[in-house]
Amino acid sequence: TRNPGTNAFGDMTFSADGTASGGFKKRLDSQKRAFHKVETRDLAGKWRGCVCAPFVPCWPLTQFFWTEKTALNQDRYEESGHCCCLALPLPCSVESTT
Repeated sequence: TRNPGTNAFGDMTFSADGTASGGFKKRLDSQKRAFHKVETRDLAGKWRGCVCAPFVPCWPLTQFFWTEKTALNQDRYEESGHCCCLALPLPCSVESTT
C-alpha cells in the first residue's frame, strides 16, 4: 500500500524514470511517462535487480532478482518472481502484495 502523499510503497520508493530504491531498474523497452504521482500501472511489468556488497570477500553473496509487478488498484500492486545468490545459485520464489 502506498505511503500517503509519497511514491513509496512499503520500503521501496519508485520514480517515473523506471528506477526504484534497492537497485531495481525497469526494462529499457518499457514505456516512459512524464513525472507526476507514480501510479501502480507505471510500476506494472517485469523488473530485474541486483544487490551486491561493496567488499570483495562478500561478492559471492550477491543476489539477483527477476520479478513482475501487477497493478491491483491505484495504490496497491502484487509482485511475484525469482531470486538467486551467486554462492548458492538455487532459485527462490518471491511473492508479495504491497
